[in-house]
Amino acid sequence: MSKKINDLDEKYKQAFVYAEVGQNEKAAKEFKKLAEKGHFGAQMTLGHAYSSGVKPFKKNYSKAFYWHKKALAGKEPENYYLLAMLYDPVLYDPNVDDEEILLYKNQKLSELYYKKAIEAFENKAKSGDREAMYRLAEICSAGSTYMLGMSRYWIGKWKNTKE
Repeated sequence: MSKKINDLDEKYKQAFVYAEVGQNEKAAKEFKKLAEKGHFGAQMTLGHAYSSGVKPFKKNYSKAFYWHKKALAGKEPENYYLLAMLYDPVLYDPNVDDEEILLYKNQKLSELYYKKAIEAFENKAKSGDREAMYRLAEICSAGSTYMLGMSRYWIGKWKNTKE
C-alpha cells in the first residue's frame, strides 16, 4: 500500500476523531477534502451525512447520491446498501421537505444495489468477517421468507464466530 493511501487513511481516521469530540465543522472540511481526493470512505461518509442531515450538513439528496455514486468504485458493501436505501421507494420519509428525493426513488435500482450489497457482504462473511455476517443478517431480516432464512443463517454464524 502506498504512503499516499496510508496518509489519506490516517486523515480519514482523524476526521472521525474531530467529529467524536464535537469539532463537526473541522471534521466536515476534512471529509470533503478527502472525498475530493478520491477516498472512498470519505465519499461514503459524505453521502451518508447529506442523506441523514447530520450536523453540520443539511439534508441534500442530490449531494448524497453524488457522493455515494462516486464511492461505488470502492466496492464497499455498506455503500451499496446505503445507496439501495436511498433509491428504495418504500423508505420515503414523508417528513422530508426535499421534493428532489422523489426524482431518485427507483425500485429497480434499489433492488440492484440491495443485491450488490448482499453479494459483497456475503463475500466478506464467507471469509469470517463478523461485521459482514451481522450486516447480512440485518439486511435480510426485512425481506421475504427466503431472506429471513438467510438472516437466521448469518446471525447464527455471527454468534458462533469469535471476535
